[in-house]
Amino acid sequence: MFKLKYVMAALVLFLISCNDDIAIPSEAVVYYNSFEQLTDTTGWNNLGNIQIVSGAAPNGGGYSLSIKSNVDQPASGVDFTTSVKNDKFKVALWGKLQDTLTNAFIKLEAMPGDTATASSFEIKGSGWKEYITNSTFLVPENGKFRFSIYTNAKENAGLNIDRVTLIRVSN
Repeated sequence: MFKLKYVMAALVLFLISCNDDIAIPSEAVVYYNSFEQLTDTTGWNNLGNIQIVSGAAPNGGGYSLSIKSNVDQPASGVDFTTSVKNDKFKVALWGKLQDTLTNAFIKLEAMPGDTATASSFEIKGSGWKEYITNSTFLVPENGKFRFSIYTNAKENAGLNIDRVTLIRVSN
């Protein structure tokens, strides 16, 4: 699991400097990943097929993460832990669909067995687009939560994501 205190400072500064993006204060970013090498997927849970592929979102480097799956469960994701009581988060990323996939869902959600409400959005379309959760996610009492990707695919179809940013929202 990633500890929220580790921030990739150089990548955050790059993210904040991009003019065409949602403005995010650097101190609010607790996780950022543009998937430039396979080690950038360390800690990710994968039920689907993931690969680092050539082609990235605007200002996203040279590569992105391709996720293909035919499972109804999360195809991929990463777990987080925070020690801050009543911590709230949003997630922003760039995404696009591949092949015959008609939609995919991105969620901040409690770990299995917890009852916290999820915050999510749907990815649609085959061109790169920036997405951000509309609502904030309140972390459950145990401080554990997950960023999950659902493909809802019946075939081995997928999506690409890039510039995944976990944002702490002020209380």
